[in-house]
Amino acid sequence: MPEKVYRLSDFDFELPEELLAEYPSEKRDHSRLMVVYRSTQKIIHQTFSGIVEYLNQGDLLVLNNTKVIPARLEARKEHPKGKGARIKILLVNPVNGEAPGWNMLLDPMRKIQEGTRLFFSNGMTGIVNKIYSEKEALVVFPEISDSEELRSKLFEIGKMPLPPYIKRKVTDADSERYQTVFAKQEGALAAPTAGLHFTEELFNQLDKKGVNKAFLTLDIGMGTFNPIYREDLSEVKLHRESFNIPAKTTKAIHDMNPSKKIIAVGTTTLRALETASDKNGLISSGPSHSELFIKPGYAFKTHTALLTNFHTPRSSLLMMISAYLGYDFTRQVYAEAVKRKYRFFSYGDAMLILD
Repeated sequence: MPEKVYRLSDFDFELPEELLAEYPSEKRDHSRLMVVYRSTQKIIHQTFSGIVEYLNQGDLLVLNNTKVIPARLEARKEHPKGKGARIKILLVNPVNGEAPGWNMLLDPMRKIQEGTRLFFSNGMTGIVNKIYSEKEALVVFPEISDSEELRSKLFEIGKMPLPPYIKRKVTDADSERYQTVFAKQEGALAAPTAGLHFTEELFNQLDKKGVNKAFLTLDIGMGTFNPIYREDLSEVKLHRESFNIPAKTTKAIHDMNPSKKIIAVGTTTLRALETASDKNGLISSGPSHSELFIKPGYAFKTHTALLTNFHTPRSSLLMMISAYLGYDFTRQVYAEAVKRKYRFFSYGDAMLILD
C-alpha cells in the first residue's frame, strides 16, 4: 500500500484565538505540561515543574543556548522638511565594511532608496547602503567607530522581537521572559521556546537527581514564523538557519548508556541534531546550517525524546511533530490540548514526548 502523501490542508485544525498565549505564565515552571507516550498513546496532564518525575539519573537534556537579541527598533526616514515617516526595523545580522553596519528588515520600504538616511532615537544616523529586496537592506553608520560600539548603541534602544501573532506592545518583562535562563550565544531573532519553562531551581532539582545537560546553538530567524502557502508540500523550501554543535555535546550524546533517555529540548534542537547526523545517528560537531524540512514520512536518524510547545495550524513545526509522533496520534493529542485549553505557541504550554 503506497505511503500517504500529506498536503498543507492536512495540518489544519480549529484553534480558538484565546488559546494563543499573549503573555507567559506567572512563573516559568508554572506552565502546563502534557506528557505523551508514543508506544502506548497514554496522555498525562501535569504542571511543568512535574517534569522532574519523568527524568532519571543518567538522562541527558540537549538544550539550545542561543540568545535573543533586542532586534526591534524604530527610526525616522529623512524628509526634505526634517524627519519623515516612522520606519519599523528588525535587525538581521551585523556586517563589517568601511563603516560598520547591519542588514535590516525595513517596513515600509516604500520610497526608501540607496542613500536614504534614517534617524534613531539616541541620535545615531544610518545610511541605506544597499537594498537587497523589497524588505531587506544594509544600513551603515559612518559616524560610529567600530562594530562593537554600533552593536551596543543599537541594542540599548532595541526591544525583544516578540512573535508576529503577539499584537500587544513589548514590555520590560519580555526582556527576561522571552529569553531562556541558560541563553548564552547571541544571534537569535526568536526564542527556543521549549526552553523558556526551565528555572534555575528546576535545574538544581534535576542536577541532584543526576540528569545531565549539554548545549548546542541554533540561531532562530524570523523564518520560523513564515506561513506555508503551497498545498503541495514537495514544493515548499524551508528557511535556512545556522547552528553549531560543540564536540563536547556530540561526545556526551555518543557516550550515552542506551538504556537512558536523550531529550531534545525544542524543535530547533531536534532539527540541528537531525541535520548533523549520518544514517547511523552519529552526529558531526562544528558549525553548519540547516534547511531541513521534517514532515510525515521523514525517517529520524537520532533517537531522542522531545520537549516542545504546542504549534499553530499549517506550520512547519506542527508537521515536524506529526512526523515524530505520528500523524493520527498528533491529531488526537492536539484535539485534547484544545479541549483542555492548553496555551499554544511561544508563550504557551509544553508537551514532553516519551517512548
